[in-house]
Amino acid sequence: MKKLLLGTTAIAALGLVAGPAAAAEKIKLGLGGFMNQWVGFANNEDSFNNTNAQTARRQDSYFDTQSDTEVHFKGSTKLDNGITVSAKIELEGDTRNGAVIDESVVMLKSDSLGQLWIGSEDMATYTVHHAAPDVGIGIEQGDFANWVVQPGALVAGTFTSFDPGDDSNKVSYFSPRFAGFGVVGSYAPDVATNAGAGNPLATGADDAWTVGVVYEGEFSGVSIGADIGYGAQNGDDGVVGVNPTGFDELFGGLSIGYGGFTVGGGYLTRDQAKTPGTVSTDGDTWSLGVSYETGPFGVSLGYMASKREGTVANPADDELTLIQASGSYNLGPGVTLAGSVLKADYDDETTAAANNNEGWAVVAGFVLEF
Repeated sequence: MKKLLLGTTAIAALGLVAGPAAAAEKIKLGLGGFMNQWVGFANNEDSFNNTNAQTARRQDSYFDTQSDTEVHFKGSTKLDNGITVSAKIELEGDTRNGAVIDESVVMLKSDSLGQLWIGSEDMATYTVHHAAPDVGIGIEQGDFANWVVQPGALVAGTFTSFDPGDDSNKVSYFSPRFAGFGVVGSYAPDVATNAGAGNPLATGADDAWTVGVVYEGEFSGVSIGADIGYGAQNGDDGVVGVNPTGFDELFGGLSIGYGGFTVGGGYLTRDQAKTPGTVSTDGDTWSLGVSYETGPFGVSLGYMASKREGTVANPADDELTLIQASGSYNLGPGVTLAGSVLKADYDDETTAAANNNEGWAVVAGFVLEF
């Protein structure tokens, strides 16, 4: 990791120390972003609802709406030395964890040396990750839990790439591509000094880093995308009765496309430090899906599963399974009508009704890009 990050100092020197670029124009920000508005009908298990007061409104079948909106401010300028300097600020339209600004990052790009990102953004390995395709609400990232509720005591993975701290402040590097191959990496500092726009690292975490290799290529009309990576979050572990924050993960993804069809999937395995009397997220998560798009139409079918250790003293595991079929129709530039039918099953390591849930949902809505 040290060699990877040290390689970015050349970019920083060229972009920041070379002096003013008289011919370059001052950065002017433009507007962009997206708006997702969903309407759906869902059902959660009665025994789960009856033992969880916070989900009482979802007893039996229920109707709900969900939204996800962001406004992006983006701009760039190319300096006389050839370095392109870009800025991106993402404003949350729907407040998430009290955060108004989702991401804010400065990006330096050199055709020969690669890209350096500084600020609040996802891990580099997450940015280039491949996973199960979906044309609806998405297989990974846990949007299905907005409809079929995940029990609070159940530990489950909902995506197959390393990204602790989500949009915490970090430094990331993306190398130039050589024959389709590239190297990426990120480092996020200690939470005590990490006041990024998005979510910080977990309380008690020292820092986090990740490194990976990505490939994008095409052979005789067949497109191939793949990535593999490793990451770790460091923490003060080993204290009996204190939940460990340190872990490391190995992960990867593959996507193959041909003639409108795309088949893809991702896999992640996590190894977490364990002490007696704690809950461990040790385990695996994987996704697999297929999609087909022709003209304005798109359809997909996907599956995701996760198994995590849960309570260290309990030999059983926490498990999640999801199956989802989706469809989409492009109504015009930046306007898509999409929907998903899904079934999710949460199996806790215990048989307590409050910790187990299963259900289904039918969701449809508009996906706007601007």
